[in-house]
Amino acid sequence: MSSLHTLRDRTQISNVCYPRQTRRRSAPLDVLLSNLELTDPLVSRVIDTVLTAIDRCEVTSLYIQGVVVGNAIFLTTNLNADHQIQVTGRGTNWLIGRSKQCAISIPHPEIAPFHTTVGYCPSRGFYLVDVGSHIGTWVNRRRLSHLQRRKLHNGDLLDLGKLRVEFFIDIFDQAVVPLADDTYC
Repeated sequence: MSSLHTLRDRTQISNVCYPRQTRRRSAPLDVLLSNLELTDPLVSRVIDTVLTAIDRCEVTSLYIQGVVVGNAIFLTTNLNADHQIQVTGRGTNWLIGRSKQCAISIPHPEIAPFHTTVGYCPSRGFYLVDVGSHIGTWVNRRRLSHLQRRKLHNGDLLDLGKLRVEFFIDIFDQAVVPLADDTYC
């Protein structure tokens, strides 16, 4: 039996039940499931972590969450007009800004079209780079200069202009196949 079951009034993913809102899965759930090739217990843990990220917020209700499951690395966030969960595609670099071309597009007047990037390097973890904001990017109240890279830790506070965001990191154990050479991470 597959880990994704549709019940009469609920959609069940492994042992976790969520109310069914439409006949089709939501776009974030489609992206999340396509990002992962997991065993049943791990699917439940990852999905629960993604769905409850906002509960970890202590300073603001906005967050970016870096998720690593083996070679599947992606971000989740609620930095959109509806504050709904958004899941990026798998990758190692995600552009954040006001432009709709960004992996995380933030409709906020103080965000530059291409404001910052979140990157991931297997040997160094997640990091943030200011790529062209005039109003600035801060990690834990320390401003980044243009193109400066700052390592991110679980619980870091990011300021993108005056927009305050919490950053979370979730790494799930699974057999990891090394990514391509990370010399340039």
